[in-house]
Amino acid sequence: MPLYYVLFFSPLCAINCFLLVHSCTVSKISLSVIRCFSCSVILLKAEENMSENNNEKLYSENLYTTPLSLEEELPRLASQARLLFAGQSHFVPQVPLPVKEGKFIDVGSGPGVHLSLVKNLFPGFAFTGVELSPQLSQYARLNFTGIDWREGSVYKIPAEDASYDIAQASFLFIHLREPHLALAEINRVLKPGGVFFVLDVDDSTFKGMQAMQDLVSAHLKVYEADRTIMSRMKGLAESAGFEQIKEDFVYVDNKGKEEAPIIAYPEFHLGKISFWSMFAFMGQRSEVAVAYDKAHQEYMSSSDNHCEISVIFQAYKKK
Repeated sequence: MPLYYVLFFSPLCAINCFLLVHSCTVSKISLSVIRCFSCSVILLKAEENMSENNNEKLYSENLYTTPLSLEEELPRLASQARLLFAGQSHFVPQVPLPVKEGKFIDVGSGPGVHLSLVKNLFPGFAFTGVELSPQLSQYARLNFTGIDWREGSVYKIPAEDASYDIAQASFLFIHLREPHLALAEINRVLKPGGVFFVLDVDDSTFKGMQAMQDLVSAHLKVYEADRTIMSRMKGLAESAGFEQIKEDFVYVDNKGKEEAPIIAYPEFHLGKISFWSMFAFMGQRSEVAVAYDKAHQEYMSSSDNHCEISVIFQAYKKK
């Protein structure tokens, strides 16, 4: 079977990068034998088998069971989309595309703002946007024409095998508990030689005031997915049949103006409140309520609150 990386902590060295040696399923439980690269300790990991026995649960995966309303989320998502697009405007021209005209699919499209901008970078392509949330998908359908909007999951993309030339996932993989299954599904819908763009923040790159560092660390410990996944995406993608062709970093901080971000690629300078909004969703988790309240109070009241985090852009080719 192909090898892939899993997130698990060694009791001996506390390193979180392991090699899967073997796995099997027993009575709806997935058992994995894992070896640590650093100390060679052998671990047995048992978890509910989502990939085989809980497909419906997996396809409807939403790690935040009480999401904010569209009215509350849209300004943040729209601002995030514009920043991503500014980065992609520099990144995409550096990536060799398989064709000049073809089909492009975006998975995890949200309200559609990002894809509506990205389509300007790919003239001659037909676009499909896939979103799990019916509310967000409906918003995209009503506001952005010229795109085929579909409801669906990255674990079960509503598309035929080898039907797209380019695929994209932005700010999606940090929310997935089974990223290797998502990569396999994206590989399925891409044509041979097709290109896959993945864009995500990496919490392991966060730098800043101690209260904010404590919040990010506390959230990482309770979050079911992995907000540091971009640091190991290359290994996961290669195991799923991709090879990396380009990687770039955008450094986002809070040294800009609130009215409009200052974009000096690869540096993006946001206002104080705009930068905080990137972490506001963490307040939905009761497990980090104390750390969240402390970080929010100190961040908003301090004049010495410089913070920075990286957004990573990667491009892969299907082998």
